[in-house]
Amino acid sequence: MLTASLTHLDAYFKTMEDDIAALAIANANSAKTKEASRIGGDKKRKNSKTSQGVEKLKKVNISGMAKLSVFFQKS
Repeated sequence: MLTASLTHLDAYFKTMEDDIAALAIANANSAKTKEASRIGGDKKRKNSKTSQGVEKLKKVNISGMAKLSVFFQKS
């Protein structure tokens, strides 16, 4: 009776080891594909959505304001 329960336990551990091995292989493959896409994707992407701050600055009326270079000239 004791050997029968241990056989079921051994079978359970064997399936768990197989599942762990399969997950390890899947994780290794996904890590390789992520790295490959990161290396291949070094080109700059266009960011079509701008931040709220940039959108607000586009609306600002800058007529009559001094240019920034004026503040950094020697006096």
